[in-house]
Amino acid sequence: METSSSFGWHKFAGKKVLIIAVDKYGKSEIGQKLLNEFEFNIDSIVNKTKEYLNI
Repeated sequence: METSSSFGWHKFAGKKVLIIAVDKYGKSEIGQKLLNEFEFNIDSIVNKTKEYLNI
């Protein structure tokens, strides 16, 4: 998980992995509110992981 761009991570992680990152920019907000807007929170990460694993 990276609260920055996913650019370049496939070089280290491989192509068949789930990379959770924030690939959007240009917003300014207070901490958790912004993370929620970018779906970088526990619920979203769990859902993305379950979807990736077909659970």
